[in-house]
Amino acid sequence: MSYPPAMVGRWRVRRLYVCSSCEHSSAGWSGRCPACGSWGTVSEREPGEVRALRGAARAPAVLTLAGGDEEHRISTGFPGFDRVLGGGLVPGSVLLLAGAPGIGKSTLLLQLASRLTAAGHPCLVASGEEAREQVAARARRLGLPGEALRYVPGRDLHDVVGAAFGERPAVLVVDSVQTLRDPAELPAALPGGVGQVRACADTLVAVAKERGICGVIVGHVTKEGDLAGPKTLEHVVDVVASFEGDPASRAAGERARPQALPHRGRRHRAGPEAPGGAGRALRGGLGRAAAVRPRGGPGGGGGPGLGGL
Repeated sequence: MSYPPAMVGRWRVRRLYVCSSCEHSSAGWSGRCPACGSWGTVSEREPGEVRALRGAARAPAVLTLAGGDEEHRISTGFPGFDRVLGGGLVPGSVLLLAGAPGIGKSTLLLQLASRLTAAGHPCLVASGEEAREQVAARARRLGLPGEALRYVPGRDLHDVVGAAFGERPAVLVVDSVQTLRDPAELPAALPGGVGQVRACADTLVAVAKERGICGVIVGHVTKEGDLAGPKTLEHVVDVVASFEGDPASRAAGERARPQALPHRGRRHRAGPEAPGGAGRALRGGLGRAAAVRPRGGPGGGGGPGLGGL
């Protein structure tokens, strides 16, 4: 996992092992470099020495904007969700999915990860909300192939980023940013605090931009419906989408019966603000339901259109 120099300084890494052949760095020693396969080339380096060597070896490339490739989007497999995202996930962008606890965010994202992986876009799920056994049990209930889904505990920022650099997934799902903490930068701060949320989100965005990974971060909302955490959280990500349910049903504790779950794009850096979509929460996960189209917009109508989430 070749950490960018800025990230090495930010995390205050005490010890690094670097391959002299390809500059692959890791937190532990190995007789053979896992990146290039060379034997006996891994040695211990001080983080400051690594930064100095890399700074002298290469300078940032300055490019022009001419001849850029056409924007590539990855379909989520949910037509309604793709509409909210303006056509799908964009590599290198970060989506913040906000919603009340227990509304179905984890279920949606587990199904999303399964569909993307089956379509050839490997996903890594980092969960600080639930243990591996709990996530595996949900996958079984949903009928998802658990052997195809990759999981890493999502309470330590270093573990999540290290797994992302090592696995190189197309999509990284972090559930949730309120449970993630950076023990090196803010050792005394509790998860979910303003400083932790801001620092962790900023690092996750940097990793997504650096490696071209689609980042999906789960965020909780307050009783007033506002996103929990610092307001800057909404500005560091590319897309903010809200996952909403029937307030009356949730207040009455009616979670067994199906309920409409529209999700709407609040802001979208990679395109115009998108229309909402809708799913239906069932015991077996999110099923098909009418998708909500924008009122008065292009192609919009006065009522819901046909289709599924």
